[in-house]
Amino acid sequence: MSFDTRLPRDLRGFFTISLTGNHAFHAQVAECTSKRSGQKLMVRDFTGPAVVHLSPAGVRNFPAHTTAYVSFTIIGRTRADDIVMQLPAFDVSNLSTFPLATLVEHEGTMRIQVADQSVDEPLSPVAAGVRSALRSSIGVDSLPPGRRRDITVIFDVSASMRWVVDDRLCEAMAAFAAGIVSVAAQGRRMTVATSQSPAVAVDAGPDAVTSFAAQAPDYASAGWGIDATDIHPGDAVLVLSDDVPAALRQYPGTVHVLTPVPPAPGSPGTTYTLFTPELAEHVLAGDIVAMAPAAQHTLSALAGKD
Repeated sequence: MSFDTRLPRDLRGFFTISLTGNHAFHAQVAECTSKRSGQKLMVRDFTGPAVVHLSPAGVRNFPAHTTAYVSFTIIGRTRADDIVMQLPAFDVSNLSTFPLATLVEHEGTMRIQVADQSVDEPLSPVAAGVRSALRSSIGVDSLPPGRRRDITVIFDVSASMRWVVDDRLCEAMAAFAAGIVSVAAQGRRMTVATSQSPAVAVDAGPDAVTSFAAQAPDYASAGWGIDATDIHPGDAVLVLSDDVPAALRQYPGTVHVLTPVPPAPGSPGTTYTLFTPELAEHVLAGDIVAMAPAAQHTLSALAGKD
């Protein structure tokens, strides 16, 4: 989101920043002259794109459920001439730093580019906890655009799953997958598939993963009815299964498996996260510290490289 001030680069202004819970914070900005006074951050004399960074004071990460409220005031000749721009509220929970906004010159005037947040994606409370775990481990709200991927999430509905996945484990795996995908595929295409159907939901949001799981999949199929040719070329694939599917071993792209059972050896090019009952309980309880290593491992497997 961008706001065009329609004013030249010699404008003067200030950000007013407040956090829920009255948490202390630092606010820094480069490529301009700045001065902090209480909730206000004064800025002027821009020499290039100026990114305003918000970080917690005295702790590594912002506490959970912390929201930043921000406005930008352009100083006029008199106070009556001031222009106040109200920015969206920012969820900074569990983050170590957050880029609130960037002031950049555009066609002779200054433009404010507001931070992009993955919280725009609707998520269940459990999936939102997984996203919070990622925030605490990688320290940022979203990946750079170059690392985000189109993703296909595949539910294995074959009969063998019935013996290893109960409703509680299925709920936890789906919420975990949704939280990961909300970051890895932010702003990109996401498809939900099953081992029998290549497209249960197309151009879906991460909430489609938890919605499908809530329908209690019927694990009755014999084997897989789709293969690597049914996956959109270039997609990263996240599979919820009890093994690395032989049907996908010829897929040339990224395949990562969430599995409650350690896969058999000999699956080149495929990575996995072992989804133990303990991890499932951490996910369902919202224990972001305990689930953070698994969340970061899964995100790293799916995300592209800059």
